[in-house]
Amino acid sequence: MVTRVVFPLFFLFSGMAVFAEDETSTADRAMLVELVLPINGKTVLPTIRALDGIVAELKTAKEKAEHALSTASGGVASGDVAPGGENAPEPDETVVSMPPTVVLQFTVEPDQEAYGRGSTFGACYELADHLAGETFAGIRTVAFFPQSVRGHALLPALACDELIVAEAARIGEAGVDETTITPTVRQGYLEIATRHRRFPAAIVEKLLDRNVELLRVETEKGTRWSTPGEIESLRKTESFASEPETVLAAGQPGLFSGSEARKNRMADFLADDLPGLARGLGLRPDQVRPASLVGRHGHAVRVDLVGPVTAAKTGEIARQIKAAIDGDRTMVRRQGPGDGRPVDFICLVIDSAGGKLEESLALASFLAKDIDSKKVRTVAYVPNEARSDAALIALACDEVVLAPNAVLGGDGNVVFGNEELDLAKPTITGFFARESVRGWSLPLGMVDPRVEIHKMSRAGPRPVVDYFCEEERREQPDADRWIKGDLVKKEGRLFQTDGIKGQSMRLVDRTATDFAQFKTLYGLENDPMLLEPGWADVLVRALATPGMAMLLLFLGITGIWGEMKNPGIGVGIVLAVVCFALFFWSRFLGGTVGWLELMLFGIGFVFLAIEIFVLPGFGLFGITGVFAIIVSVVLASQTFIIPRNAYQLAQMQSSLLILLVAGVGVTVLGFTAAKYLHEANKPKDDEQVAESEKLADYAHLLGAVGVAFTLLVPAGKARFGDEILSVVSDGDVVEPGCDVEVIDVQGYRIVVRRR
Repeated sequence: MVTRVVFPLFFLFSGMAVFAEDETSTADRAMLVELVLPINGKTVLPTIRALDGIVAELKTAKEKAEHALSTASGGVASGDVAPGGENAPEPDETVVSMPPTVVLQFTVEPDQEAYGRGSTFGACYELADHLAGETFAGIRTVAFFPQSVRGHALLPALACDELIVAEAARIGEAGVDETTITPTVRQGYLEIATRHRRFPAAIVEKLLDRNVELLRVETEKGTRWSTPGEIESLRKTESFASEPETVLAAGQPGLFSGSEARKNRMADFLADDLPGLARGLGLRPDQVRPASLVGRHGHAVRVDLVGPVTAAKTGEIARQIKAAIDGDRTMVRRQGPGDGRPVDFICLVIDSAGGKLEESLALASFLAKDIDSKKVRTVAYVPNEARSDAALIALACDEVVLAPNAVLGGDGNVVFGNEELDLAKPTITGFFARESVRGWSLPLGMVDPRVEIHKMSRAGPRPVVDYFCEEERREQPDADRWIKGDLVKKEGRLFQTDGIKGQSMRLVDRTATDFAQFKTLYGLENDPMLLEPGWADVLVRALATPGMAMLLLFLGITGIWGEMKNPGIGVGIVLAVVCFALFFWSRFLGGTVGWLELMLFGIGFVFLAIEIFVLPGFGLFGITGVFAIIVSVVLASQTFIIPRNAYQLAQMQSSLLILLVAGVGVTVLGFTAAKYLHEANKPKDDEQVAESEKLADYAHLLGAVGVAFTLLVPAGKARFGDEILSVVSDGDVVEPGCDVEVIDVQGYRIVVRRR
């Protein structure tokens, strides 16, 4: 998980490194920049400009940290847990106890067999001269060789303060690309090496020129390195304890393995990977973080995880990402400037309160294990919330960006049982121990309330602060040196943080108030291409919004109410069926509706139909039907049945509010419609009454006998001969098919009773 300055394509990069403004965001970290060889004239100037941006931000962060430490007073008492589940971290003295660090990792592409050959002397000297200059004064520079490297790329390493090499790596033969080692080249190497006085001139000459013989001799002042031409001069100034020993004869390449470089004190220590590098630097792995250089030659894509975590969603996201990386055009729509270029940046936008722990871990594992972070960088952006198990997905990405007040962890959609947590714990602890630079205590505390976490400090020349439970503390190689401090998360609650606090606790890499700022952070000029499965998902998201949910419920309830007022299979029942079908369909695809909600709604609908068409009145079937529909609608808006934490209680309140607003709207509409229709149909004078009775005179039906055509509750329709007329009963409910007799006629109003 490192930032790559890709040679020779890095010249496409035109931005600068951008850092979060929090003073602890960069000052207490080693910023890691991966230089993919070879280095040449097209790439060196953009590299220098980018490194200058990093240095400027490091120095600014250092000044802020020193100021914060000098002005800080007081702190959080031990065991006093702040609201939300964590203490407000105090300024860390490690910020000012070590200089800002830049690590240059020299990397050879997998398909390059020449060990990074091809770097030009002029470009490498320019970079080395800059690293040894005033710009990097007060900056600790470290050269890291995890692979074998030959060629002039070694020259910038000679300008660094420290050299770290993998044990099996071999470095040297700096002049392998030169047919003749000219005096200019030789002088350039000796000049850079002399500035730091870390490498003896004889070793530098042998690294450069294989025709030089390298000698080693023990003197009264220690081990000395020399060439045959200088040995006599050295003999005149120091007493030899033994005769000079030939280390590498003339004609042998000046190549040193990691072990040889360490033995001969060329390398400060050995490290094969990021954790080893961090230990050597006196840091935790999560403190060795990539600088925000975006030297991309591919293009960026975006995929959204919105709503509850389900198997369908996580599987779809994994398939979309894999198809985008593989360039599978049959699965992902590829539009715009991204066509023809590989995907090398994935933005995963998460706005979720979790859902299924197993599915979250599956997606987290895919992001961390199945995506090559050397080729594709994954960044999680959380604008609002990534609660509970959704936080594990965010933490599995190379970097995590939150809005300042966004929530990471804490109470979510589901409260996991002890059995499920016990099964998931080995996966969580093993995953974050092996695949992530972050520890596993805080991620586990986001889903498991049984974990108690403290702030831990390790004394030493370079003090280190971390956040462990007791079990993880015991797993540390130097467990006895870790001292337990303030309580960060107490047992019985889930760990929750926000963008600002999460950044100071090193769970969050940066903060961005909106997506526009996120793009600025990563040098994205255009919006990343959104991986969209199709129109159905867009429609589902629109229908699942609170406003649309209220509208659908309002129209559905209105349809049922209208059908009850005017029985018969008509517009009301069709409107209700369509609206409720859309509501439950969107929630089903959104992951909040299962068979329970659909069964409750179906039972409620059937009971209401029985109440309206079979057993008139408003009795047991009507009350039960309405209750079942209300429960099904509420459950369809959430992933739980009974709220078991504060978040779920708030979600239930929101669900009830949506239903309440829709119900109030229907009630207001009903009263308004009744009043309007009453006023509209009310005759204003006797003349109008006479006219209306003249236009609709059913006086001849008085005493007539007919058959109820629909249910009379009390309004409905009845058949008289060949005519079907609107009638109203004298108060009793009359079932269809019953004989009725006309007992009163008032113009167009026909009153009947059961015969």
